[in-house]
This record gives sequence, C-alpha cells and structure tokens, in this order.
Amino acid sequence: MFRRLKRSPALLVLATVLLAMFTLGGFSPVQDMALADSPTSGGNAPTLVVSGAGTVSVTPDQAKATVAVLSNDKLLTVAQEENSSVTRKVIDALVAAGVPGNNIETANFSVWPQYSYPGEKDRDRPPTIVGYQVRNELNITVNDVSKLGKALDAALKAGANEVVNVYYKKADTSQATNEALQKACQEAMKKAKAIAGALGMQLGPIITVHEGTNSDNLRYPIAMRSEGVGGAGDIPIQPGQLQVQANVTLTFALK
Repeated sequence: MFRRLKRSPALLVLATVLLAMFTLGGFSPVQDMALADSPTSGGNAPTLVVSGAGTVSVTPDQAKATVAVLSNDKLLTVAQEENSSVTRKVIDALVAAGVPGNNIETANFSVWPQYSYPGEKDRDRPPTIVGYQVRNELNITVNDVSKLGKALDAALKAGANEVVNVYYKKADTSQATNEALQKACQEAMKKAKAIAGALGMQLGPIITVHEGTNSDNLRYPIAMRSEGVGGAGDIPIQPGQLQVQANVTLTFALK
C-alpha cells in the first residue's frame, strides 16, 4: 500500500548540511525570532528620537600667533638678505621675551616680483619687474596667555611688519567635554520625558546613543603693523572664553 521511497544522494547531502548547521550554531530559529521581535529590526514597536546640546565655557591657557617679516628691494638678493637678517632678530627677540625656541617655527616663506604696468598709451606692452618682496611668517606658541602681548611687542620692535592672526586654545578640554556631554544628555532626557508624557506613553530602554563634541579656538585676524607699535608697553590682548560644545541623539523605545 505504501511505496518505498528511494534514497536520493542529493537528499542525503542536504540532510547532512542542515544537521551540521544546527549542530555548529550556524542557524538558530530562536535567535532569528528574537531579532525579528527587536525594536531595532524594523518591527512595529514605537520609538522616539530626541537630541540635546550642552555648552561649557573654559578659560584658554595657550596662545598662538603668526607674525610676518616683509622686505622689499629692487634686487632679489638684497631683499632676501635683509629679510633673513630681520627674521633672525625677531626670533632672538621672541626667545628673550620668554618664548622657547622650539615654540617658534616658519609657517610660510614666499617671494613675489613687483610689477610696473604700462600706461594707457603703452597698454600693449607687457608689465616689467621693478623689484621683489620677500615674506617670512613665523608661528609662535605661548604657554602662558598673559605673556602673548609681551612676545608680540618684542617681535614688532625687532622688525616684524605684521601680526597676521592670534589663536587661543585650552590644552586639556576633557573635563569640560564630559560636563558638556552631561548637560546634553540631561536636555535630551527632559525632552524625551515631556514628549512621552504628552503622548500618554512611557519611556522604555534606550536603543541607540550618538554623540559629538566640538571645541572652538578663538581667532583674531589682526592687521597690525610695526609703524606706531612698540615702545608703549606690552600689546593688550584679551583672550576671552572658549566654548566646548557637545551634542547627543538618543533613541528610546516607547511603551
């Protein structure tokens, strides 16, 4: 009445593979079911995404500035020699003002030809080189913010022509970053509780957390030249405060 099934080699191979997968844990129906029921797997469980921000003000303890030495002459060799001589004097003056030698570095060195352009009558003639400008920029780092004015004054007195920019920073912002993150989390939690309460729901567990931080250095672009500067004491520069910011995004399950 019953027909006897023939054993197929293909069926035997398939059965062997499936048995190995169950034995070695390559396939687990329990695990797949838990993943399908998880709120992160695209199920129907409602979720709530909120963000929070926190800001902490800190006092900078390090200053960086860039000073420039410009030299002009009809002859390139003369302009370059003059620039090198003045730059050495500026470096010596910075060291004497308390800036360590390893905190002084060349940021940029450039040579530009100076042109004379023909008038309206000779506009078809090409411009001619009448001289050269040599520019040497030095980056200086001061670990005591209160000494920056003294260092800049010394550089300008020694022959620097410009103060290009000034930066302030905090050497270690880890504590301020942690405080900003705590503020951001508190703000996000407040929002989540308010929204869940307004919807008549309760907050479940946190599913995901994303965070980001940022510490802005203050920059002052200064067009300061040596004429009229120096001789009246240290240059007064106020560092102000730095802002350490943190942002968090939290995803909650709702119930």
